[in-house]
Amino acid sequence: MIWQIHRVKFEQPIQHELVLAIDLLDPDVKAARLLQDLYLISREATAGGDMDKYWQRQQCTNRYVIGQVLLTEPVLTAIAKASDISRRTPR
Repeated sequence: MIWQIHRVKFEQPIQHELVLAIDLLDPDVKAARLLQDLYLISREATAGGDMDKYWQRQQCTNRYVIGQVLLTEPVLTAIAKASDISRRTPR
């Protein structure tokens, strides 16, 4: 039994993305991890905004988001400057 939690974006067209999947029958999942995931769907977590915080943490470590940030002009400029400095520095 797998529970899935999706974030729904009410735009045109309506979009959704998987935030969390909880497999209740997976024998390999650690009890602490399962309790942490189940807490996120509790009333307390919802009222405290913990699910939103979890989703934001997930977005911050998403490889596609990191790739997009690395390809922005300010980051590329900083990398080019650092690369230029390291070439000029004697070893």
